[in-house]
Amino acid sequence: MRILPRPLVVLSTMALASAGFAVGATTVSAQLTTYRPGDAADVPVPGDLVVAADEACVLDNVTIDGQVRVMAGADRLINGSTVNEAVIVNADGYFDATASEVAENVTSRGGYGVYLERVSVGGAYLGRAA
Repeated sequence: MRILPRPLVVLSTMALASAGFAVGATTVSAQLTTYRPGDAADVPVPGDLVVAADEACVLDNVTIDGQVRVMAGADRLINGSTVNEAVIVNADGYFDATASEVAENVTSRGGYGVYLERVSVGGAYLGRAA
């Protein structure tokens, strides 16, 4: 059996580790999640959009490529926007949409409320009491 010198073993291990990191980074970026409080207009969101607990977010003319998640106690208001996946409203969260599109289901998991006005929903509304 041939024994490799220690520096060569260390360099080989570092090369493997960095290759694994590069693969991991590619996988993570494909599942991008944006945490967004405050207001935004006329921007694309390339993945999921989350409103953190007890935060508020107002979006005008925004396209979200993933799903929208409204965490406990958070508020999300959208106008003239598109959600290319589902909307999930958690306990005590509030979701308000006007003149917008949601490609999949709108689900309330004990949310404070969901208000939809002139909204196209590609799936169904699924509500559960708190």
